[in-house]
Amino acid sequence: MAKRLRPAVILLDIGLPRMSGGEFLKRVRGHPSLRETPVIVVSGQSEALSEGVTRLATGVLWKPFDLTELMDRVQESAAAGVRLSGMHDDNTAAVGYQQSNRS
Repeated sequence: MAKRLRPAVILLDIGLPRMSGGEFLKRVRGHPSLRETPVIVVSGQSEALSEGVTRLATGVLWKPFDLTELMDRVQESAAAGVRLSGMHDDNTAAVGYQQSNRS
């Protein structure tokens, strides 16, 4: 579906039922039209995230989170994706990008 829709941002819950979140993220990063798409990993457990996942992700959003934090991260990441790929899309907001890391 992501290949067809070309999203501005992907929110990825690391605990997927059929495929690991890490495998999904590797596939996104390996696909030519998706590799620059910002991916925000959502998780409630820091031990569930491998170093490879955190390295490939644009950022991590820790559960529980509030709606304002989610919206800010999506807008920041979408704007960064536009700058990275050189694409301009009516669905992205032009705001500054700031990646925050939480341990």
